[in-house]
Amino acid sequence: MAPILSLQINTLTGAQYDLNQQGIMDIFSRFGKVANIIMKPEGKAFIVFNEMSHALFAQKSLNSQYLPDIQANIRVEWVSQVEYDDLFNLKKEDLQKKLIHKRCPES
Repeated sequence: MAPILSLQINTLTGAQYDLNQQGIMDIFSRFGKVANIIMKPEGKAFIVFNEMSHALFAQKSLNSQYLPDIQANIRVEWVSQVEYDDLFNLKKEDLQKKLIHKRCPES
């Protein structure tokens, strides 16, 4: 599983902040190779790194940073298994169907 971080910007005023994919790439690529950025409509983005050490450095450096220009805090967290499954539309039943072939009874 590739290391994936979630990004959410929480404004102190409660206003929604639109995330910009190029801006996210500019910020996170300073920490290492970003393989993909997945944007979600609810103001959340997911950043997929190639290397665990790069994701770790980004998470430690950016989490809980305050952005005074827009009066907002950044949350950068590790993606949970549930979020990962949802991102890639994986369900345990589907995985079992794809990965495990039912054995035919021997005759």
